[in-house]
Amino acid sequence: MSAAPLLRADGLALRAGERMLLRDLDIAIRPGELWCLLGPNGSGKTTLLHALAGLAEPAAGRVELAGRAIAAWTGAEAALRRGFLPQHPGYGFSIRALDVALLGRYPHRGGRQWENAEDLRIARDALARVDLAAAAERDVATLSGGERQRAALAALFAQDPPLYLLDEPLAHLDLRHQLTIMELLAANAQGQRHGVLLSLHDATLAARYATHALVLAHDAAPRAGAAAEVLTESVLSEAFGHRVRRISADGAVAFIPE
Repeated sequence: MSAAPLLRADGLALRAGERMLLRDLDIAIRPGELWCLLGPNGSGKTTLLHALAGLAEPAAGRVELAGRAIAAWTGAEAALRRGFLPQHPGYGFSIRALDVALLGRYPHRGGRQWENAEDLRIARDALARVDLAAAAERDVATLSGGERQRAALAALFAQDPPLYLLDEPLAHLDLRHQLTIMELLAANAQGQRHGVLLSLHDATLAARYATHALVLAHDAAPRAGAAAEVLTESVLSEAFGHRVRRISADGAVAFIPE
């Protein structure tokens, strides 16, 4: 018997102004699954992630978090069950990288005004996991764009919710750190305690790491299911409006534009 969904959306419809982005989306994310969300610019990836996180109202349909309507959870309750990394995390004030990571511990403080030793240990460990241990005391304003992105990811890892929702988490990252983050997310999913949904633009990385995929398109119904069934030449070519070719070598799969 499969595990109960961490998140379920039924009959979901999304609208941007007068434009309908998608209709009738059904999706269930379970522990052990890593979903990659792909689609062209403007297809609704960010809007969908906000709706699934409970931060935006869908035009129609229902979103359930841990078996309960997502709107029924308080913000603190929801934060213990799902974490969300926005596309452009920003900080309007001076803050150390360590304090960014500690933001992820806020839902776990249970009314405590300050973090304790365990919170600090978890935050420092999260920074180490994203290769930022040496930058813990630095102001994030002095970090590169990729380092700031990794600090935001450290906060999510410190939060450690059962469900991770991430909007383009690989933005600004170099190749090594893209692979590091994907390995971390995949390891969390493989531990059977977490589920992951992240948007990205690299179908080759999706094919390498995803157990499941969701592909959005401007003029076609969304495609969702097992990665091997969804990440195909025909689906990706239709979604992106450009011919995509699948290449297989030494057991690895790559997608390249023709």
